[in-house]
Amino acid sequence: MAAGSQQTTMRMNKRRVWIIAILALLAVIVVLAGIKAAQIATMIKAGKSFAPPPEAVTSAKVESVEWQASRPAVGTLVAVRGVTLASEVAGLVREIGFDSGAFVRRDDMLVKLDTSVEEAQLAAARADADLARANLVRARALRAAGSNTPADLDQAETRARSALANVATLQATIAKKTIRAPFEGRLSIRQVELGQVMASGTPIASLQSIDPIHAEFWLPQQTLSELKIGMKARLRTDVFPQASWEACEKIGRGSPRAAAQRGSLGAPVRRRPDPGILGESHPPPARPRRRPPGQPCLVADRVHPPGL
Repeated sequence: MAAGSQQTTMRMNKRRVWIIAILALLAVIVVLAGIKAAQIATMIKAGKSFAPPPEAVTSAKVESVEWQASRPAVGTLVAVRGVTLASEVAGLVREIGFDSGAFVRRDDMLVKLDTSVEEAQLAAARADADLARANLVRARALRAAGSNTPADLDQAETRARSALANVATLQATIAKKTIRAPFEGRLSIRQVELGQVMASGTPIASLQSIDPIHAEFWLPQQTLSELKIGMKARLRTDVFPQASWEACEKIGRGSPRAAAQRGSLGAPVRRRPDPGILGESHPPPARPRRRPPGQPCLVADRVHPPGL
């Protein structure tokens, strides 16, 4: 009896444990379901009251703008006149009248060679010329009086002309020993020094004219039908990336031979540079200008300035 009652009590305890576990599990499930239902209800309410944020809108003033057809090209600035100055005669450098990179005017003195020997010879030649002129005057007087022969007069005239020619030769030699600027422009690096003995043809410096200058660039032959003499060009350079020059001169004629050899068309543009743009480090501000409607334009994207 005691053993049977003990087994019955153990079974009842096990059932009670199982019932409690099941009830606890059901309670957890109910709590989780309630929480989830509350979350869903909250999301539904938030979705009903949600309003999308306003979109950002930018505004700008409407303006009428004329667009011009353009063809980009890479060009090179070329001086209209450029020479390498040199001396025609040999001599010792006595005076230098310029510095590297200086701007010179026409006929400015650049280099003066020693002329002491030529000046002494010129003084002697002038004395000979004065003597020959006096002898010619006397010969003419004697010939008028019939005291000499025509041959004597001819010899006197020849000596007088020869003496004058010697004077002119020495004057020309002295003038050649003073090298002057043949035109206005900017000089490159000086290649002579004071006291240097120069041989004939020794380079002194390179002189480039910068007003006006040419901008040469190449375009494909397919653009030949678009190019016309008189079209305008707009230039920009890497040296002054913020500046541009739109008021350029007219496009000139290209070179047919160069076009045939390169498979492209050359088109030089001639313009006058802004004051100081090739000689100072600070460029003037860019001033875009509007062209008349329908006026085509060529754009040289990069322009390489000359080595001035």
